[in-house]
Amino acid sequence: MSALPDLQAALAAQIRLGIATPEGVVPPAGLLVVPQRLLIHQRHVRTSLTAVLRSRFPAVVKLVGDGFFAFAAAQFIAASPPADPRVARYGDALPDFLARFGPAHAYPWLPDVARIENAAFAVADAPLQDPIDPARLAAIPTEQAADLVFLWNPAAQLVSSNLPAAVLWRVAREGRLDTQIDMANAGPTRLLIRRAADGVEARDLSPVEFAFRAALAGGSSLGVAAESAGDGFDLAANLATVLAEGCVTDFTLEGTRS
Repeated sequence: MSALPDLQAALAAQIRLGIATPEGVVPPAGLLVVPQRLLIHQRHVRTSLTAVLRSRFPAVVKLVGDGFFAFAAAQFIAASPPADPRVARYGDALPDFLARFGPAHAYPWLPDVARIENAAFAVADAPLQDPIDPARLAAIPTEQAADLVFLWNPAAQLVSSNLPAAVLWRVAREGRLDTQIDMANAGPTRLLIRRAADGVEARDLSPVEFAFRAALAGGSSLGVAAESAGDGFDLAANLATVLAEGCVTDFTLEGTRS
């Protein structure tokens, strides 16, 4: 008789992949492990998880069609079963899967559209956090301002792509699938996706705005982030916007972090 963990793993594999119980795994006497019965559970699991993925990635579904999405979802579910008991959060790894999935290579923008939808989901799901009180920043001596390191808000996500993924995402989200898009000249994607008072908001950023925010989000000091934005960068105006958007929730001074 096989150990219970081995049996459980075998049954999970059979339900997920539809394969026969692996050689050497023998169920206890009296326990029926009939492939036809397990197929019922397999179909239920796949249907339930595919429905979760459809709800998380509606723009992807609209852009590639339900048939292709169902096919891709089945392959993804087999390769990446849920690791979190909160099934509604299933799908974080789908963008990276689509980047590796051969049939999706006909849609080179697809992984990045999925990343936008992932970011929007993360923003909506992130815990509420209070923005920085400007009075705290005002108390920092001017000569120490460059050493400020901000804690980035998980309810503000940055997404970039060399492809016009944001254009396609908006077209799908707004139901304008008949829109003609000049893919060669639509430009790259640089988005700030954040939680606003009326829901999730997506704003296009200039290369300079994106570079500054990406540096801050990556843990760079304010001085380094300003340098990454390049010459002529208006630090005061951009920092004020970052604060107003609630992109940062706390700060430390470089060299004082534990």
